[in-house]
Amino acid sequence: DKKLVRVDPATSAVTGSVEVGRGPEGVTVAYGSVWVVAQDSGQLVRVDPQRMAVTDRVDIGVTARLVIPGPDGLYVAHYGSGAILRVDPATKAVTRSATLCSGPQGMAFHAGLLWVTCTPDDLVLALDPATLTIRHRVPVPGSPDSVVAADGRVVVLAEQGPTLVVIDPAAASVTSRAPLSDAAALDDEANLDLVVAGGTAWVSSHRQARVYAVPLPR
Repeated sequence: DKKLVRVDPATSAVTGSVEVGRGPEGVTVAYGSVWVVAQDSGQLVRVDPQRMAVTDRVDIGVTARLVIPGPDGLYVAHYGSGAILRVDPATKAVTRSATLCSGPQGMAFHAGLLWVTCTPDDLVLALDPATLTIRHRVPVPGSPDSVVAADGRVVVLAEQGPTLVVIDPAAASVTSRAPLSDAAALDDEANLDLVVAGGTAWVSSHRQARVYAVPLPR
């Protein structure tokens, strides 16, 4: 519907909506605004959350996917071009990395590095956020999708299974893999999500229409 919708968490009632563009996908909150990637419109859209009004648009090119805040701007995973973008919220200046991999998608900051999943390449990258260059490459088979930083580690959800993968960021290596099922990867037909809270990983499985709660290894 080309819309960003605001929902009251107490009542689940919709309290506002605004049209942001075609293919709204990634959304985050930073710098006093809500930011939405309208992937088919090729824009990063800034929304005032109180007025539910678009206040700015930044051209980033079609097939961008997700956005997260960083210490000096917004970071956008540009799935189609294989690049990561940094967007200055004040000037709207866009800094683009070189082509890093096929299908960069999930992103998370840990210990000054930006960790990025490259789903078709079975790869997780750690980038220097200032230069957008690669510091580490970690092979993660099974189509890595979502990634979060938790308890001093980098936790990745691979689509095949799905499988919960823990990376030691200091060694830039996988320390554990926990397959949760034998479901096939999604081949870009959908995505999986991952939240870590209180030592438990909450994992969505699109093919199984279910959510897993998995204790993280100590």
